[in-house]
Amino acid sequence: MKTSLIAWLLLLPVCACAATLSIFPPVSSDMVVQRDQPMVVMGQAAPSSDVIATFAGQTAKGKADAEGLWTLRLPAPALNAKPQVLTVESGSDHVVCTNILVGDVWVCSGQSNMQFSMNGLTNGAEEIAEANHPLIRLLYVYDVHSPVPTNRLISTWTPCVPATAGRFSAVGYFFGRELQQHLNIPIGLIDSTWGGTPAESWTPLPALAAVPAFSYVLAKQAKYEADYPNMLEKYNHALADWQAAGSPTNIAKPKPLMSPDNEYAPAHLYNAMIHPLTSYAVRGFIWYQGESNAGRAKEYRLLLSTMIRAWRAAWGCEDLPFLIVQLAAYMAPQQSAAQPPSDWALLREAQQQTTTNVSLCGIATAIDIGDAMNIHPKNKLDVGRRLALQARRIAYHEQLIAGGPALRSATPEGDHVVLAFDNVGRGLVAHGGELHGFAIAGEDKKFVWAQAQIQGTTVVVSAKEVPSPQFVRYAFSNNPADANLFNADGLPAYPFRTDTP
Repeated sequence: MKTSLIAWLLLLPVCACAATLSIFPPVSSDMVVQRDQPMVVMGQAAPSSDVIATFAGQTAKGKADAEGLWTLRLPAPALNAKPQVLTVESGSDHVVCTNILVGDVWVCSGQSNMQFSMNGLTNGAEEIAEANHPLIRLLYVYDVHSPVPTNRLISTWTPCVPATAGRFSAVGYFFGRELQQHLNIPIGLIDSTWGGTPAESWTPLPALAAVPAFSYVLAKQAKYEADYPNMLEKYNHALADWQAAGSPTNIAKPKPLMSPDNEYAPAHLYNAMIHPLTSYAVRGFIWYQGESNAGRAKEYRLLLSTMIRAWRAAWGCEDLPFLIVQLAAYMAPQQSAAQPPSDWALLREAQQQTTTNVSLCGIATAIDIGDAMNIHPKNKLDVGRRLALQARRIAYHEQLIAGGPALRSATPEGDHVVLAFDNVGRGLVAHGGELHGFAIAGEDKKFVWAQAQIQGTTVVVSAKEVPSPQFVRYAFSNNPADANLFNADGLPAYPFRTDTP
């Protein structure tokens, strides 16, 4: 379902209620409420009427404004896996939301690889049949966009059962299942995704406007809006001429124009699919996006960090964990080490740099579980598991190895370079035998494929063609199919290069 906010005619019913009084989503029956954070409930009632909300033994009172809108803030509820009831009253009207749990809530957002549903998995039927987890609740946010921020949301909470799990984000589901089974607490998962969309669509307009580097993005949108009426008139004339000529098959039909109000426009998805969630307390975010920004990696470094800070500011919490999926391998493997860095390799680098530049960010690489022929690899189980490891480290403060080997230093020593790593865990290993995926170069930066050996907690890289090596790359291409450095904990090494300009 893809539509403009302007086209909404009604909201989905979410609780049993009277005609005058209503509660706005995402608050509804079957939800998970974030523990230890104030609970905000918004809705509509008779103008200027008194409104009372009760949940978990706590009560909040307020008054609807002249338009009938009201907001109540309930004290923070404690963890509770037993079903609770939210009651809202205004005069003789009342709303009752039932089967509510208190636990941790995570937002799952991004483009198509986060949107990729359980139905699309190779073993989807089996996974869906077993997706009976009463302590996991799923909130599916429908695809809508808006040129202005809104507090209205089209969404519905459901318990995680086979009948509801099929269309849900596979990455989100596996992430949530890992956390729920490990922590043994209720987990709420909010699927707010839209395939093919760039990060600027998910970023608030004021945040974009505050960064000079993004002025061209806003200028491009403004020009399109200004030019659209003339473009539409020309299109209509061209279409009429084509139809008047009998819709000839030897002449291409004029291509319809995209309205300026579309899902790719700056901030339009944030306005309709993220902003309405910001009153709903959450534990953190998982993010799988970047394919649509490949080719703009340098800009993406700043864009992603800008978006993360803006989301945290919108929720009023600067320490919300933000966990990123690093793009999977895709397209044909690189044949020559001398090829310049690819767009996808540079985008992965930008994703990883974000975790250095922004606090409480984690990254789960999917470099080893991609598909050369499919931009949507079907192994979402390992992606979810790796994100859950990052969540356990960052959000739940567990001492564990949550990622694969990450380059710490590269030291040239005569005819070789010694690489040291963080996240070594129980040791470095080469899956499948000899190490592959390394390239090496001297001061001229002419890279050749290299030999690499594990020596203790380091990797030593050399090539006979490069007597005095200075720079190393690992898995730095669209699809480094043979890259096989892991730690003994089973997590792949992150791609890197030491010749960063």
